[in-house]
Amino acid sequence: MEDIFTPQDNIDLFPQKVMIFKYPINLDLLTKQIYYIQSKFPNSIKHYPKELMYQTPPNLLNSSPVFSHLKDFILNIASKNFKSNYALTESWANICYTYSYSKFHDHGNSDLSGVFYLKVPPNSGKLEFYNRYDSPEVTSFETWETSLFLFNGKQPHSTTPNLSKSPKICIAFNLKKVE
Repeated sequence: MEDIFTPQDNIDLFPQKVMIFKYPINLDLLTKQIYYIQSKFPNSIKHYPKELMYQTPPNLLNSSPVFSHLKDFILNIASKNFKSNYALTESWANICYTYSYSKFHDHGNSDLSGVFYLKVPPNSGKLEFYNRYDSPEVTSFETWETSLFLFNGKQPHSTTPNLSKSPKICIAFNLKKVE
């Protein structure tokens, strides 16, 4: 039996790790809840570029019991793989429409950051990590539905444009060590 808390991939980058996991639960209910939140908060639009990406209000994984299993899964993965306890500090969903992308950025306040993919149509963009010590060096990853990437919060990253006609949906989050 596969251990769901062991990374499917554990990649040393610049010299930080990127860990990739597979979430073992059906995604339909999570996706419906994100669209429901969008209907309740339609003006939470970010512009990466202008009006092509919808971002939910913060604190998504604490906003509904629908997300409690995913939240627990993330916290268990962090605890087991980084040998510390973590608290969720921020979480939000992005609905990435055609041509949307995320610019180069990091989550400097967090000890760990991550992104979980719910809907990934073909040709909807890659997740890219930049070498914080040698910025021209970039490593790109294909994403897939149920994939969860976990990385150092100071690790610069971006996404390439969604060239699909369908939206890509992901949940991003930040974690802090709890003493």
